[in-house]
Amino acid sequence: LTNSALNFEDQTQTKPVAINFKPINLMLANYSNKSGAKLPVQLSVGMNKTGLIALKGDTVIEPLSANLDLDVKNIGLEQFQPYFDKFVRLDVIDGALHIDGKVSVAKKSQDKLDVKFKGDTGIASLLTRDQTLHKDLVKWDDLTLKDFAIDLLANRYTAAALVIDKPYVKVTIRKDKTVNFNGIVIGDKSKPEHPAKSAQNKQSDLNKPYFKLGKIQISDGSSDFSDLSLIMPFAAPIKSLDGGASGVSSEKRSIATVALKGNAYDLSPVDVKGEISPYLGDYKVEINFDSLPMPLVSPYMVQFAGYKV
Repeated sequence: LTNSALNFEDQTQTKPVAINFKPINLMLANYSNKSGAKLPVQLSVGMNKTGLIALKGDTVIEPLSANLDLDVKNIGLEQFQPYFDKFVRLDVIDGALHIDGKVSVAKKSQDKLDVKFKGDTGIASLLTRDQTLHKDLVKWDDLTLKDFAIDLLANRYTAAALVIDKPYVKVTIRKDKTVNFNGIVIGDKSKPEHPAKSAQNKQSDLNKPYFKLGKIQISDGSSDFSDLSLIMPFAAPIKSLDGGASGVSSEKRSIATVALKGNAYDLSPVDVKGEISPYLGDYKVEINFDSLPMPLVSPYMVQFAGYKV
């Protein structure tokens, strides 16, 4: 199959989603209905002019199995905005998905498919905006999961490292003391708030997702923090943030170690370090500012002491 095309359109969304797959090139060799016969396959699919999906490897028809090299490049995320609108109040302005790894598929008993993936995956040039204020909320130059391993049948997800280059996040405490991230995720109102515990619930607990991340590495990060709940608004831009965390896991006794260094107002070095154990509810984090001019913290002085510096 050479230079073929497929046009897909989903009109069930509020705003129709249109995707053009072109060119599609497919080559199969040595097709046979003999049990266990290997079927070499090569597939290359262009997507909306910029993206590319490529598969290459061997498949077996009976019993069903496949071992394939997967290469995904420059899949634009902004074209899927109607789907994002179902889950988050966030505009995805830019972003490109990339995947490089190996996929294995095997048919197990009870018609279950054993699907595994191992490789690198990430999103480059992400830019998201708040749908209320229409301001940048989260963005980065590149985010990559290194040695990412997925075992769908075991519900297990691990990665050696999460590397983020030039991340930015805007954090705002509103006048009512809520945070700007509150309400970003759209909840499912059809589900009861306190579902009844049953034997089925207990069984599902046994197959909870397991995840483990060796380390998080942040390079040249920045953040805009503002507190509008005070008598005088407070704002503190933080730049040149480097460091990260380690020991992130779904294990209940896991302890994540955090270590970050940056600069506030381009004047004061900031040092953040500590340990977080989310499942135990323990948080021990130190934030140290050095040589921070006192007038910059006047909003907190006025709020709690009644005097301005």
